[in-house]
Amino acid sequence: MQENLNNIENVDVMTFVLGNELYGIEVTKVREILTYQGTTKLPNTKDWVKGVINIRGEVTPIIDLRIKFKTSSIDNVIYNDDTVVIAAKTQDGRMAGIVVDKLEGIESVNAKVSMQVPEISNINREFVKNLFKQNGRMLILMDVERLLSKDEF
Repeated sequence: MQENLNNIENVDVMTFVLGNELYGIEVTKVREILTYQGTTKLPNTKDWVKGVINIRGEVTPIIDLRIKFKTSSIDNVIYNDDTVVIAAKTQDGRMAGIVVDKLEGIESVNAKVSMQVPEISNINREFVKNLFKQNGRMLILMDVERLLSKDEF
């Protein structure tokens, strides 16, 4: 079930970078931020599923959005001191760690001035909730419910 942002004035968003683009996840979906330390690999998974880690007793799949969204090829992905894992949780309790290039911070966006993703965009529209103009940059708000849905794994 996708939440409707039309009834909300401001939304706090955890912002991060993938490639050269600014993305965000609603703060209410973020459980914690971790440094990337590697994963336990799982056989027969999609290339963007890096494996699993233990987050406070919960075995959690780790997905690399850079590979999923093709901002980096699987052979060119770099893990460095800026690389972080955002542990996000859905309304029905599914949790996954999302690997991103760099954490930017928390921004409050005005939900009333969001824009729809244009059909000519190369952004994968099914995972985007809204677009915002923020500090002179385009902010892509991810749909965590869709991104972490059972159908995706």
